[in-house]
Amino acid sequence: MYGCYSSPVTINTKKAHTNQQINSIILYDNKYLEYLFFKIKGLYEYLQLLGSGGTTTFNVNTKTFSNIEIIMPELKIIAKYHQIVKPIFRKIELNYSQIQTLTKTRDALLPKLMSGQIRVKE
Repeated sequence: MYGCYSSPVTINTKKAHTNQQINSIILYDNKYLEYLFFKIKGLYEYLQLLGSGGTTTFNVNTKTFSNIEIIMPELKIIAKYHQIVKPIFRKIELNYSQIQTLTKTRDALLPKLMSGQIRVKE
């Protein structure tokens, strides 16, 4: 999964289970992925209004979420957009994966370095 940390909109790259508080969009054709990502991200304030209920978190029920209409460009425009932005999204995904690997490595090594269990040669 990757996306902006301050945003509730993310892209799952692996199968996942969600609970009733999360609305998911499952695409039948991935060429719509990037367009819909930014389109849904742009609806953030609207979604907040739909889900406001007096609590600190907001939830949009599945029926309301399913009835949101999204204007889609012609298929050839979507296909061209996908072709242009797909490599950028792939790079973001690879960077996210690398950050996770480096974080795990740091978390494993740092305590050993601080305790003197391992040393770094000068």
